[in-house]
Amino acid sequence: MDFFAGFAWAIPAAFADPLEKCRFERGDVFYDDPKASTADWEAARRAARRIVQVRLPQQGDTAKQDKDAASVFADNWRRSAEIDLIETKDLSTRTIATTQGRLYTYLWRDEESLLDLGTPEPPLPMMAGDLRSRLEKAAANVADQVEADGPASLFVFAFDHASTRLREKNLDIRAALAGVTGCKEMVFPVEPDKGRDPLPTLCWKAYLLPGLDGDVITDLLKPALYNPQSDREGKADRFSISRHGHIVPLEG
Repeated sequence: MDFFAGFAWAIPAAFADPLEKCRFERGDVFYDDPKASTADWEAARRAARRIVQVRLPQQGDTAKQDKDAASVFADNWRRSAEIDLIETKDLSTRTIATTQGRLYTYLWRDEESLLDLGTPEPPLPMMAGDLRSRLEKAAANVADQVEADGPASLFVFAFDHASTRLREKNLDIRAALAGVTGCKEMVFPVEPDKGRDPLPTLCWKAYLLPGLDGDVITDLLKPALYNPQSDREGKADRFSISRHGHIVPLEG
């Protein structure tokens, strides 16, 4: 079983949708040790010290949210939740009223005080959309960490492992670049900014492309990234690679 990196608790990859929306529902169960996630109850008790079992909200108990993923995440951050926190040593259980954002942060940081409604609300983390203004500078920093054997280019963009849209986008990019000899896919951490930490699922994704310049890369990626839509005058939108990522030339 695969788990999300960056969390103190074991969060299986199957929980990508709850992480993307910041919405946990009744029946969701998390362990503080990944070995417990694939074990029977007795083995899980031996492997894990604590278990989180979500009581509220009920499954599907939400209004229709016709919003982008970032707006849904932000809306859910302060919505109420209720959990059972179980100590496996003696099976003692505490029922805790909290919020979705506090639960998310607890699973991330493993600081129990964050669940308490009487403590300051955890700040909303940086999301992929917040990284647009940082892309060019971040791409340059990523380039400083990459060595190329000769002339090459890097294509760098913000990536969220929990995002359905960005996972699909990366698959399209990977397929478009599959024929490039020596192509290498890499990930780099996102640094905090002005006191805000990035989501633990965020990273910078980079593709090293030996021997290719920006024009060639743009031509390769355009079919994968371009979704033409007519504007009010009936003219097709112009493709811009900068809407999707940043290309950095490397001298090698």
